[in-house]
Amino acid sequence: MNKREIKKQKKGSEKGITLISLVITIIVLIILAAVSINLILGENGLIQRTQKGTHEYEKASIIETVRDNIYAKQIDKLTSGLTGKLTEVEFNEILEKHGTVNGENFKPDGKDYEIPKVEIYNEGFADGTTGNGDGDILREGLKVGDYVNYTPDVANDYFLEAIYSGYSADQAITQESLSWRILRIHEDGTVDLVGNPTASSVYLKGALGYNNGVYILNDLCDKLYSRRNIKARSITIEDFEENLTDTGKATRDEFISSGVQYGYTKTYTSSSNRYYPNLYAQENGSGINTTTVKTDGIEVSAKTSLGLQTPTIETYSQADANGLTVTQTFYSMTINNSNYGDVSSVLNNGVGNYYWIATRFAGISSNDYFYFSLYLASDRILGSGLFTSRSYNGGLEHLYIEKFRPVVSLGSDIRITPCTGTNSSSNTHSIQY
Repeated sequence: MNKREIKKQKKGSEKGITLISLVITIIVLIILAAVSINLILGENGLIQRTQKGTHEYEKASIIETVRDNIYAKQIDKLTSGLTGKLTEVEFNEILEKHGTVNGENFKPDGKDYEIPKVEIYNEGFADGTTGNGDGDILREGLKVGDYVNYTPDVANDYFLEAIYSGYSADQAITQESLSWRILRIHEDGTVDLVGNPTASSVYLKGALGYNNGVYILNDLCDKLYSRRNIKARSITIEDFEENLTDTGKATRDEFISSGVQYGYTKTYTSSSNRYYPNLYAQENGSGINTTTVKTDGIEVSAKTSLGLQTPTIETYSQADANGLTVTQTFYSMTINNSNYGDVSSVLNNGVGNYYWIATRFAGISSNDYFYFSLYLASDRILGSGLFTSRSYNGGLEHLYIEKFRPVVSLGSDIRITPCTGTNSSSNTHSIQY
């Protein structure tokens, strides 16, 4: 090969290398361009991140503006002696100055997105529903004794036949317009309301009154004062005792009647002093035809599932020669702040203004008889004597005529909006059913 041919071949090789380099360069540039475009325009790219950052900044700015209004409202409430928590109505009024409320979301003016309300303010709305981390629900802005505008369904009169009450005549009891107050606020968010004592009274007498009284009181409260899925019942001794102070508990436990302390037993063996309402044989504390006190029977408290008895069924019986043993479950004590705390103002109905408590008791009156009845209340816990254990003929059955008080429980799903006025029957918290 001569020099001319070698030079020609070399020149051709140099041209080939240049073309390949060019192609590679173009490919690399295309890749770099694609990467750059993706970094700028792609998902989570520079432009999108910039837009997102702008959106988040804008959103944070809106939330901060709304919160400034919230803080100003809270300061106004606190300086007025109210709770600093906002009601839902107050919260929505603030939001509507800056946009539109859409259920649980807020849409700022001029924006195409929504912000969950809980991201702005989750301190609790009108019903105080705010989690504490354990799922508990608190009720803010409410306290025992506050008035609430609960309204039951319209009801027909309650017709109570004499064959169930022990009274000599039938009774027609009409639904009344009652004032309702907060009796208890439970940790799960449930709120118990109690109506004021009714103007009308319920007549109960003797063993039938004892056996059926709890059922009757709960049933008439249910029929007259329930609302759709809200079931009314009568007030019970548990409604009192759940609010007992340490002083109140000591007063109850130290109560003595005829030398026998609350919670202790006594036995009578006299043949003329062994009569008892037959339901008592099922109750804790009874000692029927035995010296052993029954501890596994029904509680001496409100029961609605025992059914009704009539005089066609033996309503009372006599214990055998072993005698009648009774545990003293009756006690009497003043309904005041010392014994019952804040709830005393709700439970105390004044001297002589009695109302039924749907809870049975047995008491020891003297050395010659027991008495069985339902608790009463006025300015203190009291007891009647519907039925006594002495004398089969005469002195055995007694009539009592008293008012009654319904109780309803509002679940945590029912909102109660605190009022801003003075706590009275004319300024009441409103309910959103």
